[in-house]
Amino acid sequence: MKTISNIWFYTLVGSIAFLTLIVIVLSFRKPELPIDVQRYKLQHQIDSLNVVIDNDANIRAKLNLQIDSLNKSIVKIETSVIKKQKEIQQLRKEYEETINHVNSFSNDDINSYFTKRYSE
Repeated sequence: MKTISNIWFYTLVGSIAFLTLIVIVLSFRKPELPIDVQRYKLQHQIDSLNVVIDNDANIRAKLNLQIDSLNKSIVKIETSVIKKQKEIQQLRKEYEETINHVNSFSNDDINSYFTKRYSE
């Protein structure tokens, strides 16, 4: 009977030592997050990044609209400048023709012109 109680005693002590070892190992081990929690955190990060991406896309769209508007304004201004340049060119041509015509007058023509103009 002594051998059975010795076996029983050693089994009990061994079991207690084994359970104590398991408790010690588990207490020092870092608990891992369940996969569902990790997936939730990753999905939350993905959702946050998607919000940032959407905001950036909206900002980019607004800036593109502003760029298009400014480009249209530039085209209008360029068209106006070209029109004004043509008018200036025409005025230069007319001015040059007038100057050439006036230069072709003789002294008698000029005297006659002023006499007729201011005598009346």
